[in-house]
Amino acid sequence: NATSDEEFQNSLQETLKTISEKAQTVVGQDNNLSEEELAKIWSNLGIGGEEEADGGSGFANLMPLMTNMMQNLLSKELLYPALSELAEKYPVYLNENKDSLSAEDLKRYTKQMELMKEVCNEFDAELPEDTEAVKKERFQRILSVMQSM
Repeated sequence: NATSDEEFQNSLQETLKTISEKAQTVVGQDNNLSEEELAKIWSNLGIGGEEEADGGSGFANLMPLMTNMMQNLLSKELLYPALSELAEKYPVYLNENKDSLSAEDLKRYTKQMELMKEVCNEFDAELPEDTEAVKKERFQRILSVMQSM
């Protein structure tokens, strides 16, 4: 939602500012880099916090990088083996421990299991001939489910 996106953007900008300040302190001491040189490095990476010459923000340039990183982290190769194993073992765990779990924990764990299965189903539906649009749509669904989890 818009509030979460705005909070994420603010948090990300604050983190980048802190990284930039720390990098300037560390790198500046060793190599005597000026503030302009450090800003140029950040700009070349496409993640500067200042307004760019073309009028876009550094945050806008960072989004493709973050999206690519998230796609890699949420890829079938990385996520599917662990989630499918968990989804397979979760029902057994819940059945064996249902008496020792609080009603709230049982409800939360059951929901997590359902969400894991949903992600696994998305990965199972993946086909080698899927178009980029289909892959992007699937990634958005997986990202949404992972956020719910």
